[in-house]
Amino acid sequence: FHEDDPSIGTPVAECSSEDKDKATCAAQNGAGCEACATTEISGYKYCLWFGDMEIPICAPVSEGDMGEGYDVCAIVDSPTMNPTSHSPTMTPTIHNDEILCGSKTVSGCTVCVDTTMSDGTNCLWYDPEPGQTYPFCFHEDDPSIGTPVAECSSEDKDKATCAAQNGAGCEACATTEISGYKYCLWFG
Repeated sequence: FHEDDPSIGTPVAECSSEDKDKATCAAQNGAGCEACATTEISGYKYCLWFGDMEIPICAPVSEGDMGEGYDVCAIVDSPTMNPTSHSPTMTPTIHNDEILCGSKTVSGCTVCVDTTMSDGTNCLWYDPEPGQTYPFCFHEDDPSIGTPVAECSSEDKDKATCAAQNGAGCEACATTEISGYKYCLWFG
């Protein structure tokens, strides 16, 4: 929030190490399991990889129904190992693009369509079709799953603009302008 307002509570003077760890791990979303599991956080620990979900995420601890987090990546998830030869090599490009785009779903439409894949094109954003419960980011145009939107809505752009300030603190959030001559709101 942009000002000290006793009517809404007492602001915190400094973010907790738990908040800092969450932000550090969340910054690795989209980078893959290995980048996540090798990112150090407080207490000489490392981020955990939650890859059993539809949308893999990097976080310091499990919350809600995230399941068990992994501190070691499976060989097939590792960008430096090939599952058959066990020798250093790159995984197939299409697999990397699929992981990259899929990980952007949690970040929303704007982040998705601004993410460049290995062939120089950007990921595609699919709004929910009948039978789907949520929108998602995908690596290829697939008519069987719907039609990707050509441009994100101003609401999506506003969400991405504000989300980009997560980890930057209250002041950075509250001074970030969005559409309609408004500013992001801080929920701390």
